[in-house]
Amino acid sequence: PYFVQSVANILVRGVFDSIWWLGFRRAEARENLVRQMAGHGLGPGQIAWKKFVGSKREHVGQIGAGADVFLDTFWVNSVWTGLDVLWGGVPLFSLAGEKMAARTSASLLTSIGTTELISLSVKEYEDNVINSLVEP
Repeated sequence: PYFVQSVANILVRGVFDSIWWLGFRRAEARENLVRQMAGHGLGPGQIAWKKFVGSKREHVGQIGAGADVFLDTFWVNSVWTGLDVLWGGVPLFSLAGEKMAARTSASLLTSIGTTELISLSVKEYEDNVINSLVEP
């Protein structure tokens, strides 16, 4: 719920015409997320569902062609997906947490010299994302 709230804040505060592009296969999960976002005043048109493709090359190409930024989840960061995003040339925004699972993306970003994409608070995370999209 905290991450969904943060994404809603980002969409409402500065990049309202953006679309949250997700890769959920289960219809129940999709419907639940649409309901949660509606509770934050966002419509189903602001969520798009990523098409699943067969090969890794297609997957990474799809990410690079379709996403402007990647918002990593809090408390448990992406690992392989984060690498795919970076291989696709897409900036990955991370909130560094206390546990190892919440610092994985920060480690990836540090290793490639993009520490400016690492935040230490939810407010900083939201501001960094908004600033990057509004003032690229």
